[in-house]
Amino acid sequence: MDPEITTSTQRGYYIVLLFHPEGEGFYLTLNQGWKNISDYARSDSLYSSKELAKRLSNQLSEKVESNFINGSYNYYKDDEENKSLKENAKGYKYGTIFYKYYEKGNYNDDELQS
Repeated sequence: MDPEITTSTQRGYYIVLLFHPEGEGFYLTLNQGWKNISDYARSDSLYSSKELAKRLSNQLSEKVESNFINGSYNYYKDDEENKSLKENAKGYKYGTIFYKYYEKGNYNDDELQS
């Protein structure tokens, strides 16, 4: 993490790898701290934490040029009724600014370094 941007995964924004639960691949994401968003939404915001995270994600993605996909992604077995999806996993989903999915065995080192 860059200390000029954040010193914690609970606030700010940072790069994170999110692994598929069954080892089928991973997401390389630019994400934002869910706890800070969740706390703010609970106390001072007109929006739910989900709505606030998506709004902030959209605002941040407009300021950065990227070949990655912007916005939330469909997490493993994800739907609105999935009660097993933990709060932090939902936070990573809703807080995603950009992401790219790498399927197991379908990428090379050069692709990851670019």
